[in-house]
Amino acid sequence: MSSRALSSLVIVSMSVALVACAGAPANRASGRVLGRPFSGRVTAAEYCEHCAGGELVTVRLGDPRGDTLEVQFEDCRPGRFAVGSGDGAEVQVRHEELGVDAVRGELRVASCSSKRLQASFWAEFPGGGRVSGRVVTGLKFDAGYD
Repeated sequence: MSSRALSSLVIVSMSVALVACAGAPANRASGRVLGRPFSGRVTAAEYCEHCAGGELVTVRLGDPRGDTLEVQFEDCRPGRFAVGSGDGAEVQVRHEELGVDAVRGELRVASCSSKRLQASFWAEFPGGGRVSGRVVTGLKFDAGYD
């Protein structure tokens, strides 16, 4: 194999690997909640410096039917965090219109600052519904002094 053909093969292999690692499209979430389909995009994202006794990050994803999924967590820092509605849960994921909270799941924050968030999540709802998504977005800053 010529060095040019080998170089082309390496470049194609690296491109395929990068696409495979990228996973789901950014700023989207999809799945089912209580048997109802959900497929939404980020409609709002906010970093609040002095909410809930400290930092609070809120990301809202909306679908074309008007349904909203809200992901909310404290402590804007990289890491893996539990999703749930029970005591000790670090992250809440809520379907606003149905009024139902996820009972388990995970939020993986790759990077977070007062200006930008890069994260992925999955959340399971009562009745077996599951939604997953990936977010790479700017955050609107709110000092939290009302």
